[in-house]
This record gives sequence, structure tokens and C-alpha cells, in this order.
Amino acid sequence: MELLQLKYFVNIAETLSFTRSAEILHVSQPALSYQIQRLEMELGTRLFDRGRKKISLTPSGEVFLPLAQAVLFRADEAVRVLREHLGEETGEVRMGCNPSVATYILPSLIASFRASFPRVTVQLVESGDHELTRGVLEGSIDFAIVTAPGAPQAVDTIPLPSEELLVVVSPNHWLASRKKVALAELAHEEFVIGSEAFNVTLQTIDACRRAGFEPIIAYRTGSLESVKNFVRQGLGVSILPEKALGGPNGAGLAIIEIEGGLTREFNLIRGKDHSTTSAARALMLHICTALEEQAIHDRSLRAGLPAVVIAVAAMALIWPWAAMDVRNLPRALLYFSQFFEKPWHELFGGELILVTDMPRRYVPVLLGLKLPELMLALAVAGLGWAFVMVFRSGLPAHRRAALLCVALAGSLPVAVAVATRPAMYNGIRHFLFILPPLAVLAGLAAGRLLERARQVGHAPVLAGVAVLAAGLALPIIEMVRLHPYQYVYFNHATGGVRGADGRYMLDYWGLAFRQASLDLLRRLAEEGLAPEDGRKWR
Repeated sequence: MELLQLKYFVNIAETLSFTRSAEILHVSQPALSYQIQRLEMELGTRLFDRGRKKISLTPSGEVFLPLAQAVLFRADEAVRVLREHLGEETGEVRMGCNPSVATYILPSLIASFRASFPRVTVQLVESGDHELTRGVLEGSIDFAIVTAPGAPQAVDTIPLPSEELLVVVSPNHWLASRKKVALAELAHEEFVIGSEAFNVTLQTIDACRRAGFEPIIAYRTGSLESVKNFVRQGLGVSILPEKALGGPNGAGLAIIEIEGGLTREFNLIRGKDHSTTSAARALMLHICTALEEQAIHDRSLRAGLPAVVIAVAAMALIWPWAAMDVRNLPRALLYFSQFFEKPWHELFGGELILVTDMPRRYVPVLLGLKLPELMLALAVAGLGWAFVMVFRSGLPAHRRAALLCVALAGSLPVAVAVATRPAMYNGIRHFLFILPPLAVLAGLAAGRLLERARQVGHAPVLAGVAVLAAGLALPIIEMVRLHPYQYVYFNHATGGVRGADGRYMLDYWGLAFRQASLDLLRRLAEEGLAPEDGRKWR
């Protein structure tokens, strides 16, 4: 007895048709019949009554069916558990959604998911909410996105961010110049709507009825794109989801908000009685996270509080100088590198150098020597990865923008210091503000590397954790060994603090004493004096 034979038997028992099962299983009907005959011969009993027009299960077949289903379920479960044990995200995810979600919402989400899980394939099932809920309950779909809550007693429901519905009219329509419209004003308008497979169609009709009128349906079409084309030609008005009207999708249409607002709710549903593969769980988490991030981004923009405005307001509150003159704002972009040009010297690379003559490599070198080894390596890797991902088309625009902001925050100040070569002194304490974005980039790189390691197996994950632990231990050990008055850390690229002694500034007061000694020696020389016998000047 083979699992393939059990799979064929269960499928035929569900369809009660050899022809239909052969199409579903992508095998020829003679080959399917042959495998069932072999199974019946091995069991010593017939499983199907084969009539002229239809087939049915024999009593033996009815007894055998739940047992065969249990065996197949256990086999699938064994494969799933083993893959999870090996840390592999592979296989196929069967996901359901309505046509508008498949057209306007999912493509970018699936693209960004595949960038992280290239070995997972997604099979999309497009249908109405009722059919999708039934598929989830029967186990033919791993999960689905629906616009109705489904059956709470039989499925797990995860609410997703809602989407605004908007009125669309042709540019020549009498309402085209309006920003908002009450639904009651559309009582005498002809509507263009989609088929009932689109939940938005049913919601449009229901909203009109609640507004006190029955919509005049002039045209029904099979897709939302057709609805928009009809509206563009002035053949009627319609109510469509916001995602279907973004960017070029809304070209040639006048888009109007509905007074009081009208939204459609989304829910992710999965069966309570069916196990979910790790790949399906990964896709569900990705979709929920990405949609929530996009909703937060959209809400902030809609409220007129983008990050730039908040940042400028916070800067003006903390640093009023930046807002006292409109010219100060562009000046503030480079103010971090405007230091006082004092006639001071600093120890750099074993030489005392005037702060106004510091080489361009000052900041990059000190960052490379002062950051802990682990953070330095991960920050460089994260910075490179961030710039690569910014130009990846599969990543949502708001994520690319966030990555670009973090990457520039950690790298642009260093680039400006290298390009402008300002007076530099006191190590990198004036550049501490770049450490948070560098830490974020290091964290992103660490998470990415551990995720890749987990896909290979447990051994690489354990090795990665060991490397992280060792990397964290190195600076701790070095800090414990510091002298009580030493507070400047150097990594092992320069031999630690002991290796940096005599080559780089170890502390601020040490530099001040050295500077005072040089000034004193210069004054003694100018006055023709010499140090007393037995006195040493350093």
C-alpha cells in the first residue's frame, strides 16, 4: 500500500468521479483506475460501486475513508514537523482572497515575502467570501482574507486594517469638483457596479439602502477595472476601494470622499481544526505586519504629521536656534561639523596634530577603532544591505523610505565630515548621534543572518548565537580591565586601550594635561628658562 494510492482513493471519494479526480490530480484516468484496482486487490475488497452514470462508496469504502484521511494527515504532519525541526521554510501555501485584494493589495506583499522566503510558493485562490470560508473549513485553503467575519465558532479570525471606500465619477460629472459627498446625493445617479463576487458591490448596495434609496444599477461588469473604464466614459458613478484608485489606477477619474466615511473591514481566517504549516504561518505574519505598517504610515500622512514635520518641530523645541531664522534650517544640516577652531593639538595615529589640520580619515578611523568589533561588522553589513534593499522593487515603498532614512542617518554625517574636513577634536563624542541608527542597522543585519542560518539548520543558528555572545563579551572584558580614570574604549583592531596608548587620545583630561605641558615648555623657552634639575616635563 502506497501513500499515492491513498491520496487517489480519498480524492475520488470526495469527488465521486474518476474523470474529475484525474483532472485535479493531473494524471490520466486509466492510470488512476489502475492504482485503485491495485489498492482494492491488496485490501481484498472493493472500495467503489461503479455504476454507468455515477460511482459510490461501498460499505468497506466508507469504513476505509476516514482511516485513509487520517494516514494522509499524519504523513503531511510528519513532513511539516521535520521541516520545522530543520528550520526550512519550504513548500506551498494555499491562500484565498477576493479578486480586488488579489489585484491591488497582494502583489507587493507576496513580492516582499518571496524576497525573504524564496523557497515558498504561494497558490492564490480567488473567490467570494462564502466560498473562501468554506475552503478554509474544509482544509483546501490554508488561510484566507475575507471582508466578512466568517464563522467564529469554526475559524480563527484575525482583524486586519480596514480600507476606505470612495465615490468615483468622470471628470466631467457635476460632482467632480467636490471633495466630499453625502450618499443621499447619489439617489438619482446611475451606478456601475461589479459582480456579486466583489464584497464591495454588496456593501455599496447596502450603504445606499441605509442612506434611504435603492441604487439605480445601469451596468454590471466582471472586474473593477471595467467598472472604472465605464465611469471614465461617463456611464455612471461607482463606489470603489481606496487601494483600487491609488496612483495610475485612479487616472481619468474624480475621486470623492463620503461624508461620515465608509470602510470595508478585512479579516484573516484560518481553520481551528487544521494544522498550519510554518510557511503558511510565516506568510500570515508577513501580511498582518505589512498591512499594519502601511496603515500606520497612511494614517500619519492623512493626519498631516509626516516624520519630517515631527522631526523639525522637535528640533525647534529642543534647539530654538534652528527655528529663529529660516536660513538656520539648512545651516543646521551641517552644524554638527562646525567646531571651534582652537589652536589645540590632538594625538592621532601617534602624532600630535593641530585640530584644524586633521586628516579626512579622522572620523572613519576612530569609528573603526572605537566601536565594538561585533557592532562594527554588523553595522557595515546592515548599511550595505539597507542600501541594496532600497532599490529592491519587491519591498513596499514605505519600508524602502524607512531603510533609506536609517541608512543615511548612520552614514551621511561621516561622509560630510570626510568631504568638508572641519576642525576635529575630542574623539567622536560629537558624532555619538549616529550610533543609534548604526545600532538599528546592526540589529537588522543580525536578524537577517540568524534567519538565513535558521533556514539551513540548527547548527548554523547555534554558531551564530555563539559568535554574538563572544562579540558581546569582548567589549565587556575590555571595559572591566580599564583604569578607573580611563573612560574611552578602543577595540582590538588597535590592541585595545593598551594598544591605543601613545597613539590615540585615551581621555579628555590626559589631552588637556599634555596641551598644558606643551604650552608651559613653549613659554619657558620664550623666556629663556629651563626646567629645574630633577624635574621632568611631559
